[in-house]
Amino acid sequence: MRYGHFYLSPIGYLYVLKNDYADLNQLYPGSSIINAFNSLILDYIARQKVGGTHVNFFHVDQFPFPTPDDFTEEHDSFIRPRVLELSFTAQDMGSLASDLGWSGNPFKWDPERRFLIQCELDAFYAHLYGLKREEWQFVLDPQDIHGVSYPGEAFRVLREKETLKYGEFRTKRVCLQAYDEMARARRIGAKYHSIVDPPPGSAKAAW
Repeated sequence: MRYGHFYLSPIGYLYVLKNDYADLNQLYPGSSIINAFNSLILDYIARQKVGGTHVNFFHVDQFPFPTPDDFTEEHDSFIRPRVLELSFTAQDMGSLASDLGWSGNPFKWDPERRFLIQCELDAFYAHLYGLKREEWQFVLDPQDIHGVSYPGEAFRVLREKETLKYGEFRTKRVCLQAYDEMARARRIGAKYHSIVDPPPGSAKAAW
């Protein structure tokens, strides 16, 4: 379970996002800022700063969001199809799909594909924030680094539920796998190939 899930809302701080969505969409390509809100990195940081269950103005003001200059066209080509497929699963999200340049049908709700795509996005943001592999591993499960006696934790509930259901903390495994593949592609100067087939945002994944 993720600590916070941000979306365009008519209440609280995110009311500002709703009113300024057109400006944000011009500044940040492919709804990248909305996706950054929902990344495991921001989730982890929120857990360090939020003492209760309500996120307020002063909390969000402390979150280290990427700036528009942090995103390139290459980043946009990675983020956009993934945000599109994760978001556009019904016609009532048609306006967002249109903003993302999509005129086709909604995408099928495939839990396994959605999980893999989200893991790719989480790994992407780990790279964008400049995390080394060990740092990314620490965010996902600090006991991996410091042993079971380490008092800190990040995603204990998620880890316990996945271990019970799948026999492993699969989010950690897949996020690290995607991170490693992205690092390898960058190291050899190759294009990253998605772990889902057909690729995210493909018409073959739509109805």
